Amino acid sequence: MSTRHKGKIIEWQDERGFGFAENNKGSKVFVHIKQFSSKRRRPRIGDTISFEQVPDQRGKPSAIRINLHGGWISFSVLFAITFLTTLAGATVLRYLPDWVVGLYLLMSLFTFISYARDKSAAKLGHWRLSEMSLQLQALIGGWPGALIARHWLRHKSSKTSFSVVLYLMALINVCGLVGLVYWQSIHSSWN
Repeated sequence: MSTRHKGKIIEWQDERGFGFAENNKGSKVFVHIKQFSSKRRRPRIGDTISFEQVPDQRGKPSAIRINLHGGWISFSVLFAITFLTTLAGATVLRYLPDWVVGLYLLMSLFTFISYARDKSAAKLGHWRLSEMSLQLQALIGGWPGALIARHWLRHKSSKTSFSVVLYLMALINVCGLVGLVYWQSIHSSWN
């Protein structure tokens, strides 16, 4: 019986379906999407895996029969869902007007669809949305949809510069919402 190893994915190229993991001894091991036993979601950097280690054709360590461990939801998705739920609760309690939660839900859905269409276009080699377009959608309230899309669609999730700008857009948007709520509370009611 083969020995199972544990490790963590340290590099992942989702478009190409492969990357590298670091095993529990600190060695770099090649991992390929075809060797994952579950297809419930795509692997990503930081995922914990268990696997059998074999040498490839050149004698380098390669992982086979890979099991992906960990939760099905990321912190980003949890944050997006919590934010939208909080907005809905604030609307029900009349702290916010209906249009605010409506705007966030509509923009999040629109942004999620934009990510899905862009990923499909990337796979087919068709015209793609610009990164600026995706970031502007996030800025005007679609960032919860962007965070959810990045997790579930595995699109634009490994590009660090894109991630930094996306989180900046979300921060600016939330600060704008807080400023609006504060200004409105000082000057008059929503009704």
